[in-house]
Amino acid sequence: MDSALAPEPFLQGQFRRDGQPADTGILDLMSRRRILAAALAGLALLALAVAPWTITASSLTAAMARQLRSMYGLDLNVGGRMTVALLPMPRLKFEAVSLGLPGRPALVEATHLRADLRVWPLFLGSVTFGEVSLQDARVKIDIGDDGSSDWTPILVRQRERVEGRQAITRHVRRLVMVNAAVQVLDKRRGDDWRLDDVNLVVNWPAVDASLDLSGSFRWRGEASQLTVTNFYPLALVRGEKDRFGVELASGHSRLVLDLEAVLAGSVRGAGKASFATKGLRDVLHWTGIDLPFGHLVHAATLVGDFTIDHKGV
Repeated sequence: MDSALAPEPFLQGQFRRDGQPADTGILDLMSRRRILAAALAGLALLALAVAPWTITASSLTAAMARQLRSMYGLDLNVGGRMTVALLPMPRLKFEAVSLGLPGRPALVEATHLRADLRVWPLFLGSVTFGEVSLQDARVKIDIGDDGSSDWTPILVRQRERVEGRQAITRHVRRLVMVNAAVQVLDKRRGDDWRLDDVNLVVNWPAVDASLDLSGSFRWRGEASQLTVTNFYPLALVRGEKDRFGVELASGHSRLVLDLEAVLAGSVRGAGKASFATKGLRDVLHWTGIDLPFGHLVHAATLVGDFTIDHKGV
């Protein structure tokens, strides 16, 4: 047979394309690494399979309720089923849930609440949650004539927890809301408004770390996106200055703030603002702000420094 027409040895097993034996040392090393990785993965899966099932469903629900109560002072009520899943991440899922202060009407109602369990504490027999997500939540914020609200003690509790750096190991690192609605009733000012189609992701890795927020919502029929970056709650509650960014964008306008704020008795801040709109009259109609001759202005841009305190901007 003509050597030019002879088939080349196929790269398989321990042969190279030139027909010579391959370097078996490299293949053996790769095989050992695959075996080691598979063994570690098997041990992890075995641990996950054993640890959760040694805990009853009622104890898991109680653990979730304890963490919400210790962090936010909220009671968890579950009206539907509770299910457990191990892969790809150990998690609990509750149906028909509500959250509220003890003995008070619910502040949050949701069709589903999902809580992801932190893996390493689970190996040690401790049930803690690193992420909580709410599906189809309805959030109520009622402000009385005196300015009080059921949310006030929750905010005070968060401030005390952050200031004292409490419950660091039980800190919820990620909060997700999908298809939520927020209803705000302010009797003091006579305002009643609602945010629809709220989708929110809050990342807060640790109490002393920065908080980043990214979300979207619909207000008065207009879809908008909100982003907050490099926000340090611990710095503010300690009375220190914190510099963070805020961006709010809709179909007709965009507002960007670079703000340095301090919380010591009252909120004070200063920074730079950039505002641009395709039609100022559309913005005024959307927000309800009355500006003389504003309906005559179309595209507009405003850039400059600003200060903010309890008196205004």
